[in-house]
Amino acid sequence: MVPSETASLWEELAEVEAAEVVVDIEAPDLQPTYTYRVPPGMAAPVGTCVHVPFGGREALGYVLARRRIPISDPLAKRLRDIIGIVEGAVTFTQEQADLAR
Repeated sequence: MVPSETASLWEELAEVEAAEVVVDIEAPDLQPTYTYRVPPGMAAPVGTCVHVPFGGREALGYVLARRRIPISDPLAKRLRDIIGIVEGAVTFTQEQADLAR
């Protein structure tokens, strides 16, 4: 196997950690959730309150779901990183998130 084949295999198998976040902003045209990249080393389980970039500013949001996106997916290249976790904020469980949906 040549190195270029190995590189493409790793790219094919690589994934980005992502979070579906509901932003805490009142606006009529908001989507239910927005997808953000979870930076390496950051623990942001479902129910965590996070700071995210949103429309040229920062906003608070809550992680409603986690998923992995293949690096080859065009969405993976467009994701913006979660800025940080809001320490001491109210959190909720996976079961509560499921109930809210």
